[in-house]
Order: sequence, then structure tokens, then C-alpha cells
Amino acid sequence: MLPLGDPRWHDLEHAFGSAADTPGLLEDLASIKDSSARAKIWEKLWTTLCHQDDVFTASYAAVPHILHIAVETREPVDWGLFGLPAAIEIGRLRGTGPPIPAFLRPDYERALSDAGRLIGLHWHSSWDRILLRVAFGLAAAAKGDVDLADALMNLDDHYIAKIVSGDD
Repeated sequence: MLPLGDPRWHDLEHAFGSAADTPGLLEDLASIKDSSARAKIWEKLWTTLCHQDDVFTASYAAVPHILHIAVETREPVDWGLFGLPAAIEIGRLRGTGPPIPAFLRPDYERALSDAGRLIGLHWHSSWDRILLRVAFGLAAAAKGDVDLADALMNLDDHYIAKIVSGDD
């Protein structure tokens, strides 16, 4: 993983320019336990790293860190730990961002290839529908099935009810 203190974060971009602030957000995500404070961190990460489905070079650098935080996390599991990496990979697969810089590619690919194990680590936890959808969305994205990943990430109770009832 690109160390959080590495000066190359300043050269990476997110939705609003330099990603110099991203390492601090990732550090806060790993350490802050207060749910309202974490919600603000998640909002900032989503806004900067996956803005209107666009992804950025900093997005690729952040994914290994987010998935590492997920490995270290104990209950309850934030759905964003699976959801944001899934959304970033969907964006990459859909071409809504730049190519992964060569120096980030090995860590990014390794982190995604370990998604199944990560999901398994939290399998015993209590999951709601959102966490189920984003976990399997992450698995589908990591396996390269962008359409299934996108469908899972955008599925909601209304669509589930329509599918189950057979309504058009």
C-alpha cells in the first residue's frame, strides 16, 4: 500500500484536486469509532473518491487502505468498507476514471483479489440487506462482472419487491 505519509499523495487527484487530504481521512476512518464522526468521514471519502460515479488516481490508492481497515474492523462493519471499493472498481471497469498508475496497480489488484477472504472474515457478523448487497457487489466487481456488481450496488427494497412479485 502507498504509505499514508508518502508525498506522492499530493500528486494523486480526487474529485476536487490534490488528494493531499485523503491520507488523513483514511487515518481517521481507521481510528475514530464515533458513528456520527465516521459518517462525516465516509461522506467526504465518497464525495472525493467516487464523485458521481467518477473515480480518480487517489481512489485506486485508497482501496487497499479501506480494505485493510475492513480486515481490522470488528463488529459492526460499516457498509462503506465493502461499498466504496466496489463502487471504485465499477467506475474503473466502466472507464469513468483514469488508468491505474503503474506504482499503485499491484497493491490495488492484490487488495481486490482478496475480497472473497475479506467478506468471509465478516461472514459471522449480523448483516442487513445493504451490507449483503455491497459485499456481493464487491465480490462481483472484484471478479470483473461490472453489470452484476452495478446491479447489486443499486438494488433497493423496491426493486427486490418487484422482482419477487414478478411485476414489470
